[in-house]
Amino acid sequence: MGRPTRVTAAAAVAFAAALLNVAAAPAAKLPSAPRSVVAKAGSNSIEVAWQAPRSARFAKIDRYKVLRWAPGVPKRGYRVSQRKRSLTLANLTPGTTYSFTVAAHNERGWGMASKAVKAVPLASDVGNPSGEGDLGGGGDPGGGEDPPGADDGFGVISGPCGRVAPELGKPTTSLFDTRLDFQNDPFDDGDAALLTPGGQAIYSSLSAGGSTLLSEVFAFEVLARCEGGSLLKLETEIVYSQPGKTTDLLAAIGGSKVGVSVTRAVSFPADTPYSTEQASQLLASKLAAIQESSQNVAPEDAWVKQILVVMAYSDMHADAIEDGWLGLDAATRADTVLYVVTTDGSDSPLYFDS
Repeated sequence: MGRPTRVTAAAAVAFAAALLNVAAAPAAKLPSAPRSVVAKAGSNSIEVAWQAPRSARFAKIDRYKVLRWAPGVPKRGYRVSQRKRSLTLANLTPGTTYSFTVAAHNERGWGMASKAVKAVPLASDVGNPSGEGDLGGGGDPGGGEDPPGADDGFGVISGPCGRVAPELGKPTTSLFDTRLDFQNDPFDDGDAALLTPGGQAIYSSLSAGGSTLLSEVFAFEVLARCEGGSLLKLETEIVYSQPGKTTDLLAAIGGSKVGVSVTRAVSFPADTPYSTEQASQLLASKLAAIQESSQNVAPEDAWVKQILVVMAYSDMHADAIEDGWLGLDAATRADTVLYVVTTDGSDSPLYFDS
């Protein structure tokens, strides 16, 4: 047996100091709820204001999210810069009671939401500035008027529409999101007649393809009902100048041809965490394929941009996708439009084969 290791007094002091340093540096943790949240009514608008969480000193807050809802109105989230402590929401319905919560985000994720506050917007004929930071992206639809809503169809689409067409002529990336609620009615063959003509064409050609291809149907449905899209060609009909990666659909929006690629953000099993790293890997893979197909598409089918539609199983998946997107470099995102559709209700057929 060897001799026991001799510990000098200096080594013992250094070891103790190291332990003290570790103890003195608390690990980053999820932020607590923002404080002093208030909602102040204005003309057709409500301003929500708050103070930073007390736990912010442990890890820097990088953004906030304001959640809004009202009776008969689907919940909607609005992202706010960490530099701001307020958000004004315009074009609200006078006399309706709106509820709001605020949550903070740091490197660990989203913290607890604040207690809900309520306010009722006042009636006025005067327009108001639109709220900054709407997670729907694309900025103010302009004119102080309510943005157009989605056409009727299978499932309820919430949030503003008509946002993609103005972005197609810009050499920049765009991020939009919306929600599609199936409520208590899972899609089946008997519901095909409720799809748009383009959706029916996709479903007829892909009906044996299971959940993966059904997600393409509803990705197109959102673009058709909310963005005025029309189907031009299915994946097998698009012409390319050479073999390689292909895009899922060719569509027209606002008089311009767009390629449409579809993917899903979902966990297996469904209740397991979904990280930003997983989202980034999914996006990087899809964006690489998008760039290749855009380079190889034949002139007769060439599109001005591609839209990557991500069908997100929950808010957790949508948040991870948006965080992953914002963390990618400009060259990877190229000039793609990212369109995140968070699904609610009986949406399992889009993600899980029966």
